[in-house]
Amino acid sequence: MAKIPIWPGSSSFSSGKTPFGFYDTDTDFQTDAPLVAKWCANRLGYPLVDIELQDVNFFSAFEEAITEYGHQVYTFQIINNMYRIKGEETGSLPLNQVYLDDYYGGSVKQLTSNQNAGGSTYSAGDQRLYSASLDVKRGKQKYNLLSSDAEFATATIEFTGEVAESESISISNAFGATTTFTAFHNIIPSGQESNTDYVWPNVSSSITSSANQFSASSAVSSALSLFHAIKSGSIGGTIEASLSGSPATTINLTQTVEGKSGNTIITNGLSNVTASNFSGGNSGLNFEQSGSAIQSGRQRIKIKKIYHYEPAAINRYFDPYAGTGTGIQSLMQAFGFGNYSPGVNFMLMPVYFDALKLQAIEFNDTIRKSAYHFELNAGRYLRLFPIPNRDYKLWFEYVVTSTSTGQSGPAFEDNPVGDGQIEKETHRITDISNAPYTRPTYKFINEPGKQWIRKYALALSKEMLGSIRGKYQQLPIPGSETTLDYSRLLTEASSEKEALITTLREDLEATTTLSQNERRTQESIQTQEQNNINNPYQIYIH
Repeated sequence: MAKIPIWPGSSSFSSGKTPFGFYDTDTDFQTDAPLVAKWCANRLGYPLVDIELQDVNFFSAFEEAITEYGHQVYTFQIINNMYRIKGEETGSLPLNQVYLDDYYGGSVKQLTSNQNAGGSTYSAGDQRLYSASLDVKRGKQKYNLLSSDAEFATATIEFTGEVAESESISISNAFGATTTFTAFHNIIPSGQESNTDYVWPNVSSSITSSANQFSASSAVSSALSLFHAIKSGSIGGTIEASLSGSPATTINLTQTVEGKSGNTIITNGLSNVTASNFSGGNSGLNFEQSGSAIQSGRQRIKIKKIYHYEPAAINRYFDPYAGTGTGIQSLMQAFGFGNYSPGVNFMLMPVYFDALKLQAIEFNDTIRKSAYHFELNAGRYLRLFPIPNRDYKLWFEYVVTSTSTGQSGPAFEDNPVGDGQIEKETHRITDISNAPYTRPTYKFINEPGKQWIRKYALALSKEMLGSIRGKYQQLPIPGSETTLDYSRLLTEASSEKEALITTLREDLEATTTLSQNERRTQESIQTQEQNNINNPYQIYIH
């Protein structure tokens, strides 16, 4: 029969003695590993009996116990905090040491397809809030907070003479891409000089419009050629082009992205050509941070709060159409003050009269007028109620949620792309499988946690020892045989592991927000009852 290795009585730890090496570099783990191995061996009966385990077995049990502890604790944390973290970015940092309050990551979502009156508050958690304004126009009810619907940036390129070969002109679009168009000698076929629909033949002897090339020729020919190059080249689709003039020597350019982000530059290196930079892009939107990137779709944001309130009642105190029916003017006339400012009313009436009148104005608005509220759909499309009857600035708050979308067009938080299609977000917490928790850091675990780990490591060691002894159920001794206690060891190990996990889960359950609130409520009730006993109500007799 093979000789069974037994525990020598001591050990030393070095990196590589555990299966996974999760904690091998942790100095606390390096210190505790030999101590836990010795403790487990002593608890299993050493030196009174031989223990058929080696140091690597105890170290493996120790590593597994720490990992199981982290599994139980962090799985509970994920379940308990899923409503706080779901939808947030998975991020590069784990949540092991992060305090998760109700507003972690600004996770109070913006309104989506619902209504809200005025100024409900949205906490941004640890994220910085930025402000922005929207120019509200009289009679206009619908607005796009993340783009523009007022003006597109425009520019012109005017040819006044012949362009030389190899000269170039560079145009930047709203997405930050710059395209350079280079002039080459080529002859437009006779009769095609004024044909704005002419497309260059794709042969080696001709220039290729789609390769950002155009004809170095007369003003008319060069303008027509550059026009087709812009339409069919790599910048096509982000800038619209048209020809004007008689003859057609002016190219009119319009950015397809609305707002200030379209105000880009044109670098002109062409002879006999005058080019203006893009200008005029205006959306009525003014962002405190990253305005151009937001409107061009390169910056992702979330709307947090919209300041849409009805005017204060005190501002309409003397409004004859406020609907309060107080008849102030006739009352002042009765006192002989008809030719004075209504402001003297403050000297004639008590304060409670003012308060009652303000309440009457507000109640009248509630009953007879459309309430001030709004709808915010898909995180960007705003609809105001009632329909604005004047021009004013509407302020709102937002947070920046991503530095870049990697897209060539609008791509905002919950932003419909195209006809109602929602761009799918990635790298978001969706369930317990991608919540960013990692293995625990052993040196950060407190003493109660380490004691749980030691006990679980002992149960695992007992399980391993039972499995080993089960292979050699009977051993020969002089004149007889002895039966090993493998069955008892396996049974004890199973029950001890189950008891430890049950106790840990019960302790974790007691730390939930619900359990803590219930405990505080009970403590408050007990404190109040004790105060009533110690300080009974006094009865006074006169």
